[in-house]
Amino acid sequence: MLELQRKLLRQHAHNEGNRVLEIPLPSTVELPEPLDSFGRMVVAWGLSYPPTEIGQINSMRDIEDIPPPAKVDRGGLSPSKEEV
Repeated sequence: MLELQRKLLRQHAHNEGNRVLEIPLPSTVELPEPLDSFGRMVVAWGLSYPPTEIGQINSMRDIEDIPPPAKVDRGGLSPSKEEV
């Protein structure tokens, strides 16, 4: 099931950055019968909260990019083309 979800995300979202996470069933949860799709129950439970208690979702365009790391001067420790 998880592999099918990943395949569908790659095919339709055109984004390799999606992560599908398996939500483990906590050992403290007692259920009357086995539950194969615990993750679906967790999502449904989360959606049962009022919108004011869920939190805010920010669009990617509203989040500033992280600057690339500064280049480090290795003081000649890297081999040159001639040394390789």
